[in-house]
Amino acid sequence: MFRSRNFSHQLLPLAASATLFTSPPRVARVTTSEITGIRVTELSGAPRTVTLWADVNPISATVVVNGAFDTDAVWAGWDANWVWNAVTQKADRTAAATTLLGQDVGAAAGYVYTITYTVTNYGGAGDITVGVGGALGTARAANGTYVEDVTAAGAGNLLFSPSALFAGTIDNVSATLHTQAQAILNALPLLANQTRVFDVSIPLRADATVWGKGSLLNAVNIRLDGQTLEGSTLMIEPLFQARIHDAAALAPAATQLLYTVPAIPSYPSSVTILGGTICNTTAGAATISVYFVPSGGVAGDANAVLKGYSIAAHETAPFSFGREGGALTGNMTIEAVSDTDLALTFTCGGALNV
Repeated sequence: MFRSRNFSHQLLPLAASATLFTSPPRVARVTTSEITGIRVTELSGAPRTVTLWADVNPISATVVVNGAFDTDAVWAGWDANWVWNAVTQKADRTAAATTLLGQDVGAAAGYVYTITYTVTNYGGAGDITVGVGGALGTARAANGTYVEDVTAAGAGNLLFSPSALFAGTIDNVSATLHTQAQAILNALPLLANQTRVFDVSIPLRADATVWGKGSLLNAVNIRLDGQTLEGSTLMIEPLFQARIHDAAALAPAATQLLYTVPAIPSYPSSVTILGGTICNTTAGAATISVYFVPSGGVAGDANAVLKGYSIAAHETAPFSFGREGGALTGNMTIEAVSDTDLALTFTCGGALNV
């Protein structure tokens, strides 16, 4: 049966994302949460932006290994100035040359890392800055626990970069990864005191998480409305979440295969496409064409559900077929192509009927 729930959260961080909602853990046979509505309101009386990530599948809490410094393993950069303290199990730094301490987190351009770390024993001079993928965060010159978002400029490690005068201790390092492949809203523009409402269908598997971020402290309110489905044979679930390629990147294929409806031998099966979002994460308009292709068929005008649909810069196009629409049978496929490579994130959910 369906069990209705509402989720509401006001964005507070100035420079870091906040967890808005975590899908409940799996119980009985099925636990799936579905976001059915998003409402964002500008509160400060000036134009702002809001970003929302939803990883429809659960991910690990941090991409940092050994962030508590239980040993000196994984971290690179230990020398006469960066020393692992075997007694306190922390990373101690003495003032001297500006050597770096870090580890490989698989950074790539556009990946957003919410990084948390603690500074203690600050020596009173200099500062330390965390960075990732060639991009730097905020220089810190005091004891405290810091949380900040850093967008990687390219490949590269997570690094702590001290000034020559910095002496202190680093501990409790974690980094949650958000990628543009998880974008539901991406720097969505809001006018002063504007409210924007999106009717969507975004299923989340058990333990999946939604994060949000506003461009100014206490400036944006975001409300998520949804429901939780438990113990039913009607499987509402995320079907795919993907960045869409253009024709040049796909060649010689004409379209990108996003999903194939499972075919269960000797038993009829189908998927009802409920809806989702197409989010433009770039500063220019981009178009998308989407096709529901019959088994053995080819994408074309006869099976197009969107054709050359344009999405403005940093805008999100929500879509919903409702509980009765968008039915696809076994071995049918969902395919798409954009005019701009990797500009659009397509998140789609549906109900598997068996």
